[in-house]
Order: sequence, then C-alpha cells, then structure tokens
Amino acid sequence: MAAWSADEVLLREEVLAFCEAERMVARRYFAGEDLLFPRSLQTLREVLALLDVLGDVYRTVTGRRPPESEEGFLRWVLEEPADTSPTPPALTPGPAAETQTETTRRAARSLAECHVILAKAEALEALGERNVGVRLVEGWVRSRE
Repeated sequence: MAAWSADEVLLREEVLAFCEAERMVARRYFAGEDLLFPRSLQTLREVLALLDVLGDVYRTVTGRRPPESEEGFLRWVLEEPADTSPTPPALTPGPAAETQTETTRRAARSLAECHVILAKAEALEALGERNVGVRLVEGWVRSRE
C-alpha cells in the first residue's frame, strides 16, 4: 500500500501527458480536431476520475487501523468514517503542482514529437523515400541521447 501513492502519481502524469500530446498534435496538424475516438477520450476522463476516488479510498484506509477478520475488513472499507475517526494522514507530499504541470508538459511535448517524427518517416516511406525517413528518425534519436 505504501507504493500506491507514488504509482498513482505516475499513472496520472502519464494519462495527462498523453492527453496533452494529443491536444498539441491536434492543434498543430489537424485544426484542433480530436484525434481520438470519443469513447477513448471518455475512457481517459474516467481513468482520471477513478484515480481521484481511489485516492480518497487510500487516504481513508490508511487513516484507520484495519480489523483482523475478513468480514470486519470489508465492513471497515465500505463504511463511512465516524466523526470520532482519526483524520486520515496527509499523503507524502509530491513535487509542487507547478513542477508536476511542467513535467507533464515536457512529457507531452516529447510524446507528440515522437509521434510526429514517426508519422513523417512513415509518410516518406510511402512516398518511396525510405532512406530519407530513416535518416530523419536516426537524427531525432541522436538528438535525444
């Protein structure tokens, strides 16, 4: 359970970076039209909403001592906390919101750039310019090292 908080932050950052990369590519190359199917966008929003709910559950569960019996554990997880319940402890503070936002933007730019380079290389190959596409990808990979 201790690792869940960090894993949740990583998953949230990945989903947000993917959404931002989609928006960047859509604005730049597709006049702002959505690149994903509506169901895919809805699924991403649901994942983020579920992470919020799971965060609440995590804070509730870590804030109270669990019972030893399986039945007691189930009741403990599902019940509403009483006014006398101790306040759940704060999660270990992560990076500041601004840092997380900048991290997400950098990851999104990198992801968008990767997809655009690969799409250009595929287009060049389809046009019979495979070597040009390979050089494009090689140059991009070298610039990332």
